[in-house]
Parts: sequence; structure tokens; C-alpha cells
Amino acid sequence: MTTTIDLYEAIFEEYPKMLTVEEMCDILNVARETGYRMVRRGEFEVLKLGRIIRIPKNQVLKYIIDNLEKK
Repeated sequence: MTTTIDLYEAIFEEYPKMLTVEEMCDILNVARETGYRMVRRGEFEVLKLGRIIRIPKNQVLKYIIDNLEKK
């Protein structure tokens, strides 16, 4: 049985496991500024290495699924 997360993982399989903010914005179809705002608000668990920000792809997929369920 295919779960919702499996379906989204298949759709976005070309993206790496750790996303840049720009890649996250591409997946969510939001502006770069909105993506950085989401990171600042703590909507995702992120990895910060100096000025470099990486977001685990599974965090973005979970965000999509959680927000689909709210509608």
C-alpha cells in the first residue's frame, strides 16, 4: 500500500535529501523571500552551517501533507 508520503517522495525524487532554500521554494511554489520567512519562523527543522541553510526534504514533504490535511 502506497502512503501519501511515499507518493510525494516519488514526485520529488530528483531533489536531494537536504534542500537549499531555493529548492524548497521550488517544491512549494513560493517566492524566495517567503521561503526565508518560513525558515525564520521555524516552520521547518533546518541545518545551519554558518550562512548555509539546508532543509531536510522529509520536513518539506511533511509540511505539504500536514497542510493538505487542514483543508
